[in-house]
Parts: sequence; C-alpha cells; structure tokens
Amino acid sequence: MGKTILGIGYILAAIPYVNIIGILLVAIGWFTLGKERDRGLWKVTGILGIVSFILMIAAIAIATSIFFAAMGSPAAIERALAAGIGSLAALIIAGIFIIIFGILQLICLWQFANVYDSKLVKIAVILYILTIIAALAAIPLVATMGYGALLGFIGLGILGFIAGILAGIGILTAKEQAPAPTPVTTEAPPPPPP
Repeated sequence: MGKTILGIGYILAAIPYVNIIGILLVAIGWFTLGKERDRGLWKVTGILGIVSFILMIAAIAIATSIFFAAMGSPAAIERALAAGIGSLAALIIAGIFIIIFGILQLICLWQFANVYDSKLVKIAVILYILTIIAALAAIPLVATMGYGALLGFIGLGILGFIAGILAGIGILTAKEQAPAPTPVTTEAPPPPPP
C-alpha cells in the first residue's frame, strides 16, 4: 500500500497544479512504507514531509492574509508589516523543513532503489541531483541574463518532471528482491566426543 501511495505521489508531484497533492502523498507514502518495511528513516522522512506540508500551508495562509490586510489604511499597513515578521519567520522555518525533507527524500529514494533493485529510481535520484545542482548554478544567471534565464528554468522544470515520473514509475514497478540463498555446506559434522 505504501509503495503505491509513494509511486502515485511522485508522479503527481511532477505535474503542475496537482503537485501539492503529490507532495502530501509522497510524505504519507514514505511514512506508510517505513511502517510496512520497519525502516526508521523512511518513517521520519514521511513525518517531516507532513510537518513541512502543514508549515508551508500555514505560512502561505499567513502571507496571504497579511497581503490582503495591507491593502487598507496606513494603520493597517503598519499592523501588516508587524505581522509580516512572524510570517517571514514561518516561511524560513518551513523552508528549512522543506530542504531537510528534500535531502531525506534523496537518501530514501537511493535506499529504496537498493532494496528493490530499481534502476529507474536510481536514474531519477541522479536526475534530481543534477536538477538541484543546475538550479543552484542558474540562480546567479537570472540577474545577468534576464529572460534568457527563464528558458533555463523551463529546462530545469522539464528535468525535474522527468525525474519525478521516472521515480514514480520505478517505485510502482519495483519488485521485492528475493532473499539471498543460504550457502550449502558440504562439510561433515565433527565426530562426537569420545
């Protein structure tokens, strides 16, 4: 059950407009699969994902309410700016949780790929890492290239989309590895003591 939730979650997380549902399903999937397979890190990743999701929704709600409150009188703007500090703190905390959740996802995906011997999931992890590296490298280019950098970010989106779809398909099609055969010994037992 957890594997199915996780696979569907990664596919939905790659698709715009339904990705928020996918992110929640990924977190629930990691937690569920962690309970099924008795994997502590997978459970922790799921819990952290759920907490990150709740924090991000709360931060967005606070920021939205502050934005609409600031559209009033100058006094309302002052109150909104004072509340904005709390919203900024919530956004920073949510951001930290999301970054940790993302790192743990990569580790858990790699573990999953090894447990289930899934080459698609390993390729997805590599593509995710390349996407992150390229995104970090592209940030300074936005200031210098302007609209040209937009094309680069579209390319990053496509790379992330492919990684998400591959991860989802790899998870959904992964088969449980057969346990390693026990070695057969041909040695005779020791003779009984005299």
